[in-house]
Amino acid sequence: MKALCIAHFYPMKGLRYLIEAAKIVRDRGVPFSLTIIGEGEERETLQDLIRRHELEDVVSLRGEDPTFDLYDQFDLFVLSSLKEGFPYTILQAMQAGLPIIATAVGGVPEAITDGETGLLARPADAEDLAEKIICLAQDPALAQRLGERTTAKVSKDFTLETMLEKTRAVYLGLLRQ
Repeated sequence: MKALCIAHFYPMKGLRYLIEAAKIVRDRGVPFSLTIIGEGEERETLQDLIRRHELEDVVSLRGEDPTFDLYDQFDLFVLSSLKEGFPYTILQAMQAGLPIIATAVGGVPEAITDGETGLLARPADAEDLAEKIICLAQDPALAQRLGERTTAKVSKDFTLETMLEKTRAVYLGLLRQ
């Protein structure tokens, strides 16, 4: 299974837990690779962690590259944030039909319903992330169903028109108070 994560390399993105999860998945003999795309202050720390766990053949860090076809090359999208607003990258991955594993922080549960449109993991818990990755790697039918449901959800609930209407409704409600 080929997983993708797009995140800035900052502590609040929880990437060290995702790398630890990759080690657990590898150690359990599950075929898996992880590409993390981004930049930031933790790049060296993350590279050191990858080297220390001998994960160079499993985890790769890539800089941001607008020509890199992000989603078509992957089977899964993972977001390991410890703190988050509403991550646009999840909507992009949903639109691409990828199953999502994400930590249940910030606005993530608004987009991902655990077991229906993705799998939610506990923040700062490498073991839980690993279990979710292994679950989808070992159950391709579930991964496919989740991917199909993410596409349907983003097409229904997160179109520009829908988001504008929801925003308008909030403002009208506030004006009535």
